[in-house]
Amino acid sequence: MGARRRIQDVGPEQFALIAAIAGRSLEDGDGRIGLFAVGDDDQNVYAFSGASVRFIRRFEQDYGAGIAFLTDNYRSTEHIVAAANGVIQRSAGRMKAGHPIRIDRARRDDPPGGDRERLDPLARGRVQILPVRDDAIVQAQAAVMELQRLAALSPDWDWSRCAIIAREWRHLEPMRACCEHDGIPAQSANEAAPNFWRLRETQALLASLRAGGTDLVEPAALAAWRDSQPRGPWIELLTDAIDEYKTETGGTDTPLVHFEEWLAEWGRDARCRQHGLLLLTAHRAKVLPSARN
Repeated sequence: MGARRRIQDVGPEQFALIAAIAGRSLEDGDGRIGLFAVGDDDQNVYAFSGASVRFIRRFEQDYGAGIAFLTDNYRSTEHIVAAANGVIQRSAGRMKAGHPIRIDRARRDDPPGGDRERLDPLARGRVQILPVRDDAIVQAQAAVMELQRLAALSPDWDWSRCAIIAREWRHLEPMRACCEHDGIPAQSANEAAPNFWRLRETQALLASLRAGGTDLVEPAALAAWRDSQPRGPWIELLTDAIDEYKTETGGTDTPLVHFEEWLAEWGRDARCRQHGLLLLTAHRAKVLPSARN
């Protein structure tokens, strides 16, 4: 089943495994294992693999479970939460009917649109439906143009904090083409990240340092190499690494071997990070280790 499997994603085989592990068939109640489950019937999107809301209901019935409704949202603005409530309330047979999601208590005095209410005089942080015809290319252009409009309003805009989520992967192909045309860094969640250590840019940096005639890495040498490179996504990634290394070492000279080992470890972590606008499907979005709204 997996340690992080939520009960709304459980199918018949996983539910049977839960019953076996818990010892539900044991006559001696003291021999059974106590269970605690977390699930959200609103997120039941894996029906194609056998997952069903009925297993959440069966869990309650089979184990006599008590229910606690977790309705506080700690991420999204009030406008986003209201829009989500408006969409999901039409779903038949919801377990949370009568228990709408709300923003957490600490943020209830915040503007409904969050920071966007001040920055964006047009939408003011409200959820928008863009009126475009049923054409994949036109829809892609509209989505990318809207993100560019928002980017122009934000002094600290970061494409790696943005995503376009579609129903199917094929709908994202025009999005990728639009990003490439407009020079927007983008990545698809279904493609493997390149090996950071084997990148041409990474090896060029190391070759430059090794040719310096010293076993030390000087902050000035790192800065000089960075400033001499043309702009590009991998140079920007290496710039992040150089800045982070300078912070960690306090801007002092360090052994070259230390920097090489540090950079290799940093690169392994970097492969798990988002670099640019993320293009993914709703199913893939559910399994991200973290989500930002």
